[in-house]
Amino acid sequence: TGFIRKYIFSLDHKVIGMTGSHRAGKSRTLANWLRRQWLLHGFHGALFWWVGPTILQSWEMGCGMMFGGEGGYAPLFPTDLLASKVPKSAKSDDIHVRMVDGSRFEFHHAHAKGDNLKGRQVAAIAADETAAWVEKSNWVVLHGRTIDTDAHIAAATTPVEDHWSHAELVTRAATSDLVVSHVLSCFSNPFLSLDAIWNGLEAIGA
Repeated sequence: TGFIRKYIFSLDHKVIGMTGSHRAGKSRTLANWLRRQWLLHGFHGALFWWVGPTILQSWEMGCGMMFGGEGGYAPLFPTDLLASKVPKSAKSDDIHVRMVDGSRFEFHHAHAKGDNLKGRQVAAIAADETAAWVEKSNWVVLHGRTIDTDAHIAAATTPVEDHWSHAELVTRAATSDLVVSHVLSCFSNPFLSLDAIWNGLEAIGA
């Protein structure tokens, strides 16, 4: 039942929001969305960003899923498409992977007020767990990174109604043609089997 995720990949909105609860596959769908953006818009010098609440989360989730085979899954990119080594830790100030076409995937954090996100224009941005970002200024800075390129931002998060990201991803979608928001469920998660989902729910008495 991955239809809604395939639909998300086809969207051309400026901002694409994905909300959902535990094990809904939000981050993995986000990683596949960013891979597709590279297939569509990659070129020498193009930048593709993954931004998480912390640099450790960006490395573990973003870099891990896309290039390191996080969680026992195969990496989204075969090594033949890589022109640099995959970072082995989150300790570097410059966590990136260079592709054979000269594009770069960079992994950043939204743990401060956005100063670390200022700079060059970006071809596509994946914003992960935005409800864990304290400062909205990070979100504002990201939009500034996409003005020249007219690039898209996709965001995935567990919804928190009183957090600024709920207003940006859910409330704004009801009034703006530039923003769309979808709710993902564990039952529509193509990366999990139904048996695993039901076993997990039964184990916690749900």
